[in-house]
Formats: sequence, C-alpha cells, structure tokens
Amino acid sequence: RDFAVSEKRDSDLEAQWPVVSSWTASVGSICEPHSKLLRCGSRVGGSKNAGVKAGIERFEPEKLTMSLWVKICAYFGYFLMVALGVLREFVARMCALLCRDNLTRGYVTRERWSSGWADFYKQHMYKFIADCFNRPIASAPDATFDVIVRSRPAGLLAPLHDFKCTEEVQTCLNLASHHYLGFGIEDEFCVPEARAEALKVGFFSGGPRTEGGTLQIHRDLEMEVAKFLSKG
Repeated sequence: RDFAVSEKRDSDLEAQWPVVSSWTASVGSICEPHSKLLRCGSRVGGSKNAGVKAGIERFEPEKLTMSLWVKICAYFGYFLMVALGVLREFVARMCALLCRDNLTRGYVTRERWSSGWADFYKQHMYKFIADCFNRPIASAPDATFDVIVRSRPAGLLAPLHDFKCTEEVQTCLNLASHHYLGFGIEDEFCVPEARAEALKVGFFSGGPRTEGGTLQIHRDLEMEVAKFLSKG
C-alpha cells in the first residue's frame, strides 16, 4: 500500500512538472530586468557620481570626526569616573568592615538586582546624574511647573546616600510631557466639559466600539467632523 501511494505521488509530480517549469520560466523572465538593474547599480556604486549617472540616487551619510583634544577629554572623563568608582567601592567596603557604620554596611549588604559591571555602573556612575531623572513636581503640569529640589551629602561617598526632598522648588519649562489635552490644569472650558461628559456617559479603558459599544457622543462627534469637512 505504501509503495502504491509513493507511485501515485511520483505520477502526480510528473504530471505537474510542466506547469511548474513554465511558471518558473515566466517568473525568471519577469525578474531578469530587475536583477540586471541591481547588478548594474552594484557595479557603478564604486564612484561617488556613478550612481547619479545611472539614474540611481545614492545616500552618502555624513561622517562625524572629533579632534584629538575632544577624544582625550572624553577618555579622561571615563577613566576618572571608573577610578573614583573603584576607590569609592574600596573605601565603602573597608569602612563597613572596620568602622561598621550604617551607611557603608547598608551599601555592602544591600539587595542586588544586578552584578558585575552593570551594578558598578549603576552605583558609581548613574547615581552621579540620578537627579536629572524622576524628579518630583509640586504643581500641575502646565507649560511650566515647580520641581522639588532634592539634596544629599557631598563627598566621596555621596552616591551612597539617597536624595531627600527639601522645601525649595524651582520653576522649569515643561518640555517632556503628555499633557497635550490641557486636562492637568484648571481650564475654563475643556476641564468642565470633560468632567461633565465623563459623569454623564461614563468612561472605560477600551476605546473601540466593539468593546464599549456605540454611544450618542460617538454619533455627535461623527456629525461634527462631517460638518467640519463639509461631508454632512
């Protein structure tokens, strides 16, 4: 039975082979001009203006270069941060072993979520600039908002201390916010209308009608947009 099935498959392949061969030949005739064009583009890609002469525009990325002084300053900064990190790690471990103060003992026995270079980078490099991120604010996120100033002790072991919020605030421009609807502040028109409509029709996490259904507010919005586009 298996031999008969295999013979039937062979006969089917032999019957279908002319169709497959004609199809591959037609595909090859269609793709041949494109392959020639690609080969032509690869041959003329050696010179800068050859691609333009052949009708193919080539994008040449701008190569950025740095002076020797800039490279020296950058690598010296990296070396200084790594050297200070190694020294701080050694001092913290010695103080935890000999002095047994709470700061260094808490640092050495802390719960570690990473190890090796990742933990070294976080503790001795990232914490230097940690005040640039996740800064708490003390006002509504309008065009400007008040940022709470944080502080910590200075010195070699400064990154081991946690930031503490002070009573001082600093007014800053809001250049990184999703506050594009203006609902974060008290507005004379948008906020009352949005609050009243939310209390009237409710709200849900699913935006599509397939999840929340079609409401009258959807119909009103469609009519308003159609009227604005002169389609209604």
